[in-house]
Order: sequence, then structure tokens, then C-alpha cells
Amino acid sequence: MGICLGKRRPAGQKCIAILFDFDGTIGNTETPAMEVAFWEIAPYLVKADGGALEEMKVPWMQNNAGKAFEFMLEVTKPTTNT
Repeated sequence: MGICLGKRRPAGQKCIAILFDFDGTIGNTETPAMEVAFWEIAPYLVKADGGALEEMKVPWMQNNAGKAFEFMLEVTKPTTNT
């Protein structure tokens, strides 16, 4: 028998641990999140055309890292209701 979290467990049964990494210390979660944000906003960017989007992506992600999504929207072109 072994001890897991102060309790005895049968031999052969392993302890299970769940690790929550909210600040990206263990895994880099900001880069994929920023890429998703970019592609969500991309159709509304002022200079959005097919060829320029890939070139715009990395600088946009670097300039907007750590910003709340609503602040990222400030650079989008205004929509008009016609």
C-alpha cells in the first residue's frame, strides 16, 4: 500500500494529479489564444486582404499580447448599416 494525499491506496493504484496553469508558466497558452483572436478579427481589419493577413498576423499578435479582446477591436474598421 502507498499513501496519496494522506490516504492509503491499494497497491497498483496510482495517484492522479490535475494541474491548472492559468498564467502560462508551464504551457504557452497565450500564442494560440492570440492567433484565434487575430483570425476572429481579421475580416474587420482596415487593411484586410488575402495576401496581407499572414504578414500582419505576427506583428498584430505581438502588439496586442495581454490586451483584453474589446481593446483589440478598436483597430477594426467601422461597420455601416445600409
